[in-house]
Amino acid sequence: MITETKRRQIIETNVQKALASLPEEQRPLAKEQIYQTVEKQVDEDIAKEEKVVKTYGKQVADYALETISSSFADLYQSSIPFVLFCCLTGFVFWERKKKAGVTLVNTPAAE
Repeated sequence: MITETKRRQIIETNVQKALASLPEEQRPLAKEQIYQTVEKQVDEDIAKEEKVVKTYGKQVADYALETISSSFADLYQSSIPFVLFCCLTGFVFWERKKKAGVTLVNTPAAE
């Protein structure tokens, strides 16, 4: 976003350039018209730039969100085999525990 001070500087610079191209005697007569024309053009240019910046900002935000989502999805996809392996291993040990009749957790005897 361009500040009002920066906007005024741009307008003044462009007005001075336009006035420099005119003969000295025509400058006072044309100054107001040139100022209005330059001000309108600068405002249009600023509006276009702000629109481009907003569009680009939205694209960057969308890309970042998509990339983060994709990264987490890849992480979870790659961890699925390990989770399944751990579950199967747990079931194998559970079955062995049942067959052996051994309690793995010591419970205090009831009094």
